[in-house]
Amino acid sequence: MNASLRPRGNTLRKWLQELIETKKYSWLHKIFLSPLFGLSLIYLLIGRCREMAYEYGLLGKAVLPCRVICVGNITVGGTGKTPTVELVCRTLLQKGVRVGIISRGYGRRTSTKSGGDTFVVSDGGKIFASAQVAGDEPVMLAKRLAHVPVIIGKNRYQAGLKAFKKFNVQAVIMDDGFQHLQLARDLNIVVLDGQSPFGNGYALPVGRLRESPRALKRADIILLTKITDNEQKNRVVQKIRKYNQTAPVVIGRHKPRDVISLKGDRLLALEALRGKTIIALSGIGDPSYFLTTLMELGAKVTAHMAFPDHHWYSMEEIRHVEHKVSSGKSWGIVTTEKDAARISHVPRCPVWILRIDMVLMEGEQLWEKALG
Repeated sequence: MNASLRPRGNTLRKWLQELIETKKYSWLHKIFLSPLFGLSLIYLLIGRCREMAYEYGLLGKAVLPCRVICVGNITVGGTGKTPTVELVCRTLLQKGVRVGIISRGYGRRTSTKSGGDTFVVSDGGKIFASAQVAGDEPVMLAKRLAHVPVIIGKNRYQAGLKAFKKFNVQAVIMDDGFQHLQLARDLNIVVLDGQSPFGNGYALPVGRLRESPRALKRADIILLTKITDNEQKNRVVQKIRKYNQTAPVVIGRHKPRDVISLKGDRLLALEALRGKTIIALSGIGDPSYFLTTLMELGAKVTAHMAFPDHHWYSMEEIRHVEHKVSSGKSWGIVTTEKDAARISHVPRCPVWILRIDMVLMEGEQLWEKALG
């Protein structure tokens, strides 16, 4: 397989992306990047001061008239947060609970023209916004979850209030809200990447941490993903217990479901990928995991076009991928559901979407108990 190909242009964003993915810095790097390491410490300090302000009641929290379940993480990208939101919804729906999803709508390219800060992406039946307006993750969740309204807004309290008043939900699932301390919640679910739970140990902009691992003390249940064996699991759980002694730890897995065409008119079993020569296309938090999944399914990946998370594909980039497909006589492009929402220029070659579910491998009873 050829080396992963990063997008041309946007050099600063590429450099910052590579910076936070650095696994270990040499002393020379630390000297050269000392201003950024200083910013990283300031970032953590501000975050801790903010956390303490809420903890000691110096800043107030808004309270919704329904149950609030938060799904979040302490690192940027690639943990499996969005499929976990879906898993939470499906678990509650099976219990007969009316649920709604609220999200900031990160990555959207345009603002809503009416309705203030909050906007109904889906009423649980009809989708009213594209990914450009709502963001890729809310649209993806809206498509996958029938009967679940999805509302976006920077003010999560107002978004949750709209979900309660307009759709009479009994529980609101707050996507990516662990750091949104302004809104009180009844349950904090934190998703951690078992392969790299704290990244390289540094906070942004030189690491993946959004806040200190000490923040795990706020977690009520922790879902570990990408665990390969018991030794790895025990090692990560040991790290978790330094910061949270009581929260149940459950194990989840990204399980491929099927392959569907970009137009949605053809559905194939996973076996269809075996032996196929493909071009992988992704702009997600952990592109290497997507690549590994494709290879485990038996696909022959000749090139991986890896872009930054939430990347919007330009016409030039799509044409470049098309050329690689035609010149290499590939079966087509295989991408993720999140990426499919951001492909505004439809390629002139076959595009397939690998759909993936989050499934529990260990701790199902603990999960059910936590969710009530």
